[in-house]
Amino acid sequence: THCISSAASDVYKRQVSFLFKHCGSIFFAPIDDSEALMDQAINLGADDVIINDDKSIEIITLPKDFTKINEELEKSGFKKELAELTMKAENEINLKGDDALRMQKILDILEDLDDVQEVYTNANFEV
Repeated sequence: THCISSAASDVYKRQVSFLFKHCGSIFFAPIDDSEALMDQAINLGADDVIINDDKSIEIITLPKDFTKINEELEKSGFKKELAELTMKAENEINLKGDDALRMQKILDILEDLDDVQEVYTNANFEV
């Protein structure tokens, strides 16, 4: 069974797409010279640089700049963990406990549907 019919899915996409920003996302594990990485990304035209609590770094790019910035950072010797064009939530929510488990179950069900290509969420799961 489908949780959202094909006809409703187009309407749903239009209703929630404004909550997400199409962008490039390049993740780096914590490194010793994070300042050099941030400076290089900004000089290349990165839209944003996010330093996470664990000191990992996420570089946000405009979709049109993603390939250039990704390749130039790699040429400069920075080893990424993940790089992708994605839909990033404009506003995130933190979920933990039963709420996190229920949301993860919904996401798993959606990802298992044959017609679903990508699933995006604004949920952050707290341990």
